[in-house]
Amino acid sequence: MTAEFRDIAAAMPTPVFIITSVTEAKRAIGTTLSAVMPLSLDPMLIVASFDRNSSTLREIRKPGTPLAFNLLAADQQDEVRSFASKADDKFAGVRWTESENGVRLLDRACGIYEGRVEAILPGGDHELVVAAVDHITHHPDRPAMAYWQRGFFSAQALNPKA
Repeated sequence: MTAEFRDIAAAMPTPVFIITSVTEAKRAIGTTLSAVMPLSLDPMLIVASFDRNSSTLREIRKPGTPLAFNLLAADQQDEVRSFASKADDKFAGVRWTESENGVRLLDRACGIYEGRVEAILPGGDHELVVAAVDHITHHPDRPAMAYWQRGFFSAQALNPKA
C-alpha cells in the first residue's frame, strides 16, 4: 500500500520551492520542498511539510525564525539538485540577495513569500511548518517549475491557453 500511496502522490503536479533561512549563528540554510501551499489570506499564512529528519527543520523550530519560500522558475533545476543534496554550501553558484532579516532570497525565483515561523505541527513522519507571510515578491513573466511523475517541468505546460 505504501507504493500505491507514493504513486498517487506522484500523479499530483506540485510547485517546487526552496525554503531558505538563517541559523542563530547566522549560517544560511535551505532545502527543496514540493509539499508547500498557501493556508490563509487573513492572516496570510503558508504551510510546508518537512521530513522530521530534515536538518533545515532542526534549525527553524523556534517561533519567529525568519524564512523564505522561493517558488522556483522552470529553468532552476540546478538549484533543485543542490538544495536537495547534503552539500555543505548549497548556495554555491546560486545568485541570491539578502533580505532585511538576513535570509537569502533566490534571484531567479518566480515568486517569494518572506515570513517567520508561527507554529510547527505533527504530521506522521513529517512536521508542518506554518509561517506568517510578511512580504511577497512576484515575477509573473517567469514560468514556475512543477514536479510531476517524479520529474520536473514548466508549469506553463499546464496552461491550455499557452
